[in-house]
Amino acid sequence: MSKPFERLPTHSKPVNYNLTLTPNLNDFTFKGEQVITVQVIEPTKTLVLNSAEIEIQSAKFNDASAEISFNTEEETVKFSFPSELPVGEGKLSMSFTGILNDRMKGFYRSKYTDSDGNEIRCAVTQFEPTDARRSLPCWDEPELKATFDVTLVVDKNLTAVSNMLEVSRTEVADGLVAVKFDRTPIMSTYLLAYVVGKFDYVEGRDADFIKMRVFTPIGKKDQGLFALEVAKKTLPFYRKFFNVAYPLPKLDLIAIPDFAAGAMENWGLVTYRETALLVDADNSSAATKEWVALVVGHELAHQWFGNLVTMKWWTDLWLNEGFASWIEYLCVDHCYPEFDIWTRFVQSDLSRALELDALENSHPIQNKFANASTENLWEALADASGQPVQFVMEGWTKQMGYPVISVASKPAEGDDSKLELTITQEKFQLGGANKSDLLWRVPIQVLTATGHKHQLMLAEKSDSFTVPKAAWVKLNPGCIGVYRVDYSASMLQDLIAALKHGQLSQRDRFNLENDLFALAAAGRVPIVQVLQLADAYKAEQFYTVWSDLLSNLGSVQVLADHLGLLDKWRAFLRQLCEPAYQRLGWDARPADGHDATLLRSVLIGCLGRAGHESVLAEAKAKFAKHCSGECPITPDLRACVYSTVLANGGVEEFEAVLKLLEKTDMQEEKVRILRCLGRARAPELRQRVLELAVSDKVRLQDTVFVIGGACHSLEARRAAWQFVKSRWSWFVEKFAGQFLLSRLVQLLCNDFCTAEDADDVDAFFKANPAPSAERNIKQALENTRLNVAILARDGDSVKEFLAQFAA
Repeated sequence: MSKPFERLPTHSKPVNYNLTLTPNLNDFTFKGEQVITVQVIEPTKTLVLNSAEIEIQSAKFNDASAEISFNTEEETVKFSFPSELPVGEGKLSMSFTGILNDRMKGFYRSKYTDSDGNEIRCAVTQFEPTDARRSLPCWDEPELKATFDVTLVVDKNLTAVSNMLEVSRTEVADGLVAVKFDRTPIMSTYLLAYVVGKFDYVEGRDADFIKMRVFTPIGKKDQGLFALEVAKKTLPFYRKFFNVAYPLPKLDLIAIPDFAAGAMENWGLVTYRETALLVDADNSSAATKEWVALVVGHELAHQWFGNLVTMKWWTDLWLNEGFASWIEYLCVDHCYPEFDIWTRFVQSDLSRALELDALENSHPIQNKFANASTENLWEALADASGQPVQFVMEGWTKQMGYPVISVASKPAEGDDSKLELTITQEKFQLGGANKSDLLWRVPIQVLTATGHKHQLMLAEKSDSFTVPKAAWVKLNPGCIGVYRVDYSASMLQDLIAALKHGQLSQRDRFNLENDLFALAAAGRVPIVQVLQLADAYKAEQFYTVWSDLLSNLGSVQVLADHLGLLDKWRAFLRQLCEPAYQRLGWDARPADGHDATLLRSVLIGCLGRAGHESVLAEAKAKFAKHCSGECPITPDLRACVYSTVLANGGVEEFEAVLKLLEKTDMQEEKVRILRCLGRARAPELRQRVLELAVSDKVRLQDTVFVIGGACHSLEARRAAWQFVKSRWSWFVEKFAGQFLLSRLVQLLCNDFCTAEDADDVDAFFKANPAPSAERNIKQALENTRLNVAILARDGDSVKEFLAQFAA
């Protein structure tokens, strides 16, 4: 049995790390020398630091040599001394060596191919949450902050960057230079960063004259211009918002060829996947520009919230990431109002959170025993707003889940000009009957057809109030509340009528269908009722509503697939999307904005994969001209064209798409193609996609998503699952302890729909535990069993509904 986790001893802490590293890009090793200024708080004969996969050749404290012992399981190193170290400051010196690993964590190796076909090797870092210890022995806990003096000894022809500005470059033996960087502010180890390799860059200064650079692979510096523009707008926005100056003299953003996450907020040196930073003016889609703006906005918010002010321990990471995930939208909305980014937030962030938190295998935000950080936040928000924030928020962070608000209306007694609304709260649960007596303090907003607004705080189980009589009444206008709404039958019909007459806002149209799909999944309304509601959305003109509607319909497609009704399901989709497609067409118009560009791709992709004849014909024609070089497809339509020709084609189309993959050196285009390849329906082509995913032709960071793209049907999903099981040891070796393993489980196992599937997944992970994916495994099993229950409850009615559509 493993020993319970223990934090590092508190008798000492770091003050400053003076670190010199010499990475070797030929044999993928590095040498290190460091002198740590240590504050000894209590007399001790030992110093315990974090260290993993590092060999320490020698160490001493001042003049006293240390005996060195490692605990591999706990990832610690103990330095023992013959006598007690005196209280006060001293110097811990050491020499060590390590490996530039290929697992995208710690100090690791990466590579790319330049335009001449040369392999360019790099050494890069990713330390969050606990991988600084793979690059240097250190106190690798967020609260144990220190300053860092970094020197990198590298080939004189390579670029070397770190958190701070370069202050000197000194030639040493064998064509090497020692690049010394200025001292950092006091900061956590997980924010330390350094990168060595060959890079181009573009640079500029923001309104506060902060030096900014965007580093790219050689020959691609123009692809850094959009991110530079975003950063130049973003940094002054945050400076004004926080009323605190950016505390460093420079800000670098750098595209890393191999990177597990989307980006990392290292102070002054923010690292990104290429697809989260680079924008090609001729070949990037509108969706990519939006994504880059959001990711840059997110990471730069961390330069204050997370870097300047840091959580005490990882249990408060939600404060760090939650705030950055919200304020990135505020920033992008300020910088690029044409993106209508808050509507996107409702779909991609709020809706997804509600989906996960309705499962039994969710978790409360806060630990059982709150620490000061959370309480301090509520106090600060209360002081700033004058509202009882802590009173309201306590239940939301300490309880798992959220409420569903049931609402019914009737004429107010004694007053024909008013309606009486009765609202009742209970925990929303996808798994059937609610057995919880949890209550929340729920701020409720109400909007009527006449524009009347009403607000109240629902703190009890139920409450009643009156509003002026109107043709319809909607709760949660603008979709800003964290709850579902279950309307009475008559109120729902009134809202559907309002929807058909164009009387609901875009976010309210989104909110109505999104809630109804969730209620259907929970068994509170029949699925067929929601499928019938979809007809009212044929006149919809906005991307976010269509995107969410089609995504939710995708969950029903899994059921139709199990029932053997995919052809009829595709016919249903064709008639649903046809009117909107006819309004929009293939070609961009001068009046089109950002939203129309995104919507066109979604509609064409859906219709193409559903076998719409004219869409398929046009996609094939455009694909042929694109492959020949006669007329390139606009970047916004490439993914939907690729997926259409693959889903309706065979070996010839598959080989043509592979040629496009081999020809491009643009990572966005590579990822676009890789995610579409799995749309090929022939089993032998699907197997080739799976084999490709684990080959050296696909970057490790993209493997999981290539496999996920090959799960477009139940048959394909089961084949991918069998493939992953057969290669499980490879996946564990490459992704152990990383979020990519949990993402693989999520993409593979979430949409099965038989008890046999669930039993197979359960048995496999009992025999092959994956601790980093434990919650995802439980959620996948829960989702599968929910699908089993939905089929038992609604399968026959779905069959009856789809019978009207000619395959």
